[in-house]
Amino acid sequence: MLPMARRHKELFPFTAGGTTTQVEVRRLDELMQEETLTCPLLVKLDVQGYEDRVIQGAGKTLSRATAVLTEVNFEPLYTHQADFDLTYRALVACGFEFRGMWDHTLDETTGLPIFGDALFTRRQPSR
Repeated sequence: MLPMARRHKELFPFTAGGTTTQVEVRRLDELMQEETLTCPLLVKLDVQGYEDRVIQGAGKTLSRATAVLTEVNFEPLYTHQADFDLTYRALVACGFEFRGMWDHTLDETTGLPIFGDALFTRRQPSR
């Protein structure tokens, strides 16, 4: 959905020669209204920096979710991408809390995370 940034091509040179394909874009809520969702519901997002836009179009679906597992970016891999902070704030606003990171990819030169999977679970009422 978003063009690769220069940093993406620096970190992953094999991705530099890509092609463009047009696809239909629909809101997740629109797609899911035709589906029977059972709970507990886990929503998995891996949309290459487009997480904030997907979350924006998924309010009804996310309101039924128990957890969200989403890829988050710490480096600027895509033009106008959602980074960790933006994704975090969007999911907190939907009633989720950050629970941890899994399966992250580190920059070999700095040891810092480039991207990874973040788990968010439904915020429980205070006891």
